[in-house]
Amino acid sequence: MANPIVVRAGEDPSMYSRDIVGGKGLYLLRLYQVAKNTGMFNVPNFFIVPTNAERSFRNDESGTRVIYKSEDIRSAFEQLRRPVAVRSSSPLEDGVKASFAGMFTSILDQQDYEQVTRSANSVYEPAFQDRVQRYAERMGIEMSDAMALIIQEQVTNFWERGIIQLEYDKAVTEITDRKGRTNEHETEFRFLDECGPFKPYLKDHDYISEGESHYVVQCAREAKKRLGLDGVVQVEFFLSPSKLPDFVQIRQLPKAKSYSAQLDLDVPAGVPYIESEICNDVAGDLTLPVYVTTSQAGLKRILIETGQSFFMGMGRFDERAEVFNERSALAQNRDFQRFRDLSMHERIGGVEAVLPYYAETWREGNKLFDDYILVCDKLDESIASMADATTNKRAIITCLEAKKTSHAMTVARDLGIMCMGVNGDLHELEPEFFHKVETGDNVRIKSDGRRAVAYIEKKRESDPYERLESE
Repeated sequence: MANPIVVRAGEDPSMYSRDIVGGKGLYLLRLYQVAKNTGMFNVPNFFIVPTNAERSFRNDESGTRVIYKSEDIRSAFEQLRRPVAVRSSSPLEDGVKASFAGMFTSILDQQDYEQVTRSANSVYEPAFQDRVQRYAERMGIEMSDAMALIIQEQVTNFWERGIIQLEYDKAVTEITDRKGRTNEHETEFRFLDECGPFKPYLKDHDYISEGESHYVVQCAREAKKRLGLDGVVQVEFFLSPSKLPDFVQIRQLPKAKSYSAQLDLDVPAGVPYIESEICNDVAGDLTLPVYVTTSQAGLKRILIETGQSFFMGMGRFDERAEVFNERSALAQNRDFQRFRDLSMHERIGGVEAVLPYYAETWREGNKLFDDYILVCDKLDESIASMADATTNKRAIITCLEAKKTSHAMTVARDLGIMCMGVNGDLHELEPEFFHKVETGDNVRIKSDGRRAVAYIEKKRESDPYERLESE
């Protein structure tokens, strides 16, 4: 690795380590490289004073300033447009174990070199504070008081600034305009993918267009992809009409400790599982076979959303139905297939005509096991027989009504059994758990009452309905 006096924007990031340029600096070097390679966005010019820069400290009536041995640092500063921002870049920052958010300092609006050297002292100082030491110990990270500095041109002529947080299937953007007004909105990645690539509308205009707002999110996604980051990533940006966005920082947030780790539950690699903090306050740990079914309301939702409802009885399915039927084990589920057939009779005879058949199906499923975990989209409150017929359930897992006030949560609390809800919908192929689990699989569920984890511990060896029919 190189041992430089000054690291400038545009230099090869692979030449430097986190120990030399800090976590924030290393990400910024890589982000600048992506900007130049793609032309999609800008990264304001900057340089980095490495952690091993030779320096001393001088006190005067105005406080303490840093004296650097090399004049190359002053020279690099003179080549930047002012004002500049002076930012910390500790080797501890922006790591996969901890971000050290709020522990270190950034100082804006620096106009001359003397200001920068006084700000530099304020940036170096927190690295030696006890709170940083205590935080490192708590996070299980080896402490380091090393500190690099980022000196970067400041974006001043913006209309909007903010942070884009790229999550697993959406972007949450927090925006502040020139008048200090803030707002937040979410953008689903599916929407962006369906719309195709946006391009900035560069003809002069005096507003931030919708296309520009979407474009900055697409740029952030592309940067994340090219940098090989995963999990949750934040991008700090500035945006003005008719201009490419400016990105001044990108960071990968530490991976949150999973509920399985918090519950001391070792989920085998590659096994479909779900976790949730939407529970009913009942703690427990059990492994049982599952009975997988759907509610009447959930069935209709699946048929509509997968394009099957209009073609029932005609032998026709659209592409969505083909994907669902091919990839989801739910399509072969006994209850789902029976309820799908009943939906045709419901059109003719009405809801009341088919309700007895729903109840009969649930009672038949209830006979499969003396004890089981009920897996369904929801426990239908409008059809009491769904709860009444499934008397052998010892825990409930739902996805369509993932809220503490749902009927499933209330029923489970009354019964003193665990219940967990996961945001999702059975017509979508995520979460994967609901499309891999089959009646008769052994599932383990563990909850401390505030969070829960469930995973498929063992796949079934045969269809339990075959055993029931042979008895």
